[in-house]
Amino acid sequence: MPLDSGGVYRHNDQSARMHSSSKDSMKAPKEPEAEKEPEAEGGHTEVHDHGDGTFHTVHPEHGKVEHGNIGEMHAHLSMMHGKEGEKHFHAHHDGMESHSHSVATGEEPEHRDHEPGDTEGMKGHLDEAMSEGGNEPGAEMESEGEANPQMSSALGM
Repeated sequence: MPLDSGGVYRHNDQSARMHSSSKDSMKAPKEPEAEKEPEAEGGHTEVHDHGDGTFHTVHPEHGKVEHGNIGEMHAHLSMMHGKEGEKHFHAHHDGMESHSHSVATGEEPEHRDHEPGDTEGMKGHLDEAMSEGGNEPGAEMESEGEANPQMSSALGM
């Protein structure tokens, strides 16, 4: 590939000549950016999509970890990079059944499969994952026999 006068590769000679005569090409070529160092605490995580619904992550401390679906990957990333005291919940449907994934700081992720139409099981997992010492979200509404509207909207219901 031909270079213009600014040191930039062009698709053909004509393009290189055109860009050589422009003002912008007279600038010094940009120095390549130095490779970024991983952060002091933990570093960064690479996510690789296999194209079949599975993923793997690569982390300097944890190495390569395979994930069967996006929910497992999300829970793993949340566990590694979440702040102290945070809780994360991820729910998805794969076309056959629903799945939910939860993780809290310092704990292993929990993955649950739910039968088609079992929204109560998913809501129960959300309640358990986000509860604080028995003070479950929506407990006051359950006594009235109604679903928690915030939880329903979070699950897309």
